[in-house]
Amino acid sequence: MKIKETYSINNAEHLLKSSDHISNFRLIKKIIKDVKINRQYKISLSKNTIGKKFYDPKALNRQFNSLFNKEEFFKLKTEKFDSNTEIDFYKDNLGLEIQFGKYAFITYDINKLKHFNDKNIVKVGVLVVPTKKMAHNMSVGGGNFDIAVNEIKVIEDSFKVPIIVLGIEP
Repeated sequence: MKIKETYSINNAEHLLKSSDHISNFRLIKKIIKDVKINRQYKISLSKNTIGKKFYDPKALNRQFNSLFNKEEFFKLKTEKFDSNTEIDFYKDNLGLEIQFGKYAFITYDINKLKHFNDKNIVKVGVLVVPTKKMAHNMSVGGGNFDIAVNEIKVIEDSFKVPIIVLGIEP
């Protein structure tokens, strides 16, 4: 996979390139590059698209999980309003969310990064989403880089969490 688009708010890119986060940011970019898409397909059984190959988000997530876990990134949970809030990956005050699902989950992931930032756990967040081109070929979803950026722009003036959005595709 390749990082094709980036969008940074509240100095996130600068923070990620600082001495505190540079090695983990390089590791994130390396892991994205190491994800292989060649066998991550589902064959459609839907009437309108029968037989068409689509990227399988669950298979992609399994691959990301395996690669990030090997590098000692781990899930982070906290209780919020009597429910568990979980971040996909965490390491050294860096929170990482990967989202191949529907656009509503992108907003939820942004809010999770804010929640962990408010608790002084996450200092900078990374949100990895498919580009619009890749999202068009996903078996589910609709969420993509453009939607993530638009969601952030709506709240940007009152949103103080440093987040970088990475749009990826094969």
